[in-house]
Amino acid sequence: ALNNILRGNTGNNILDGGAGADVLVGDTGADTFVFRAVNEMGIGADRDVISDFNSLQGDKIDLTKFDANLLTAGFNGFSFIGAADFTGAGQLRFVDHVLSGNVSGNTGADFEIQLVGVNSFSANDLVA
Repeated sequence: ALNNILRGNTGNNILDGGAGADVLVGDTGADTFVFRAVNEMGIGADRDVISDFNSLQGDKIDLTKFDANLLTAGFNGFSFIGAADFTGAGQLRFVDHVLSGNVSGNTGADFEIQLVGVNSFSANDLVA
């Protein structure tokens, strides 16, 4: 897996880093940051970083291609739980500039996305 730096421009970009600990820079415009699978992501030093996420510009995180619950058959979407602790698979939470997700049903994060300088995040910041 490559650790990439992907840069957008002033347009509305779609950035998909794939596997590796990537740094994604959308620049201005309503950018979409796409994540496809837990095996393309990591936690801690192995997580992806979005350096300029800005919900006021219309930036979004797209996890719609991502199976949120590996414990059940079929394709499952995520539920955003704010800053609450994980209680099961298929949940996303945002704490301390990090969006984390649980797909395995354990009590910890299975993947993380660091949002540099972002203090608040809501379900509206996700592609529905």
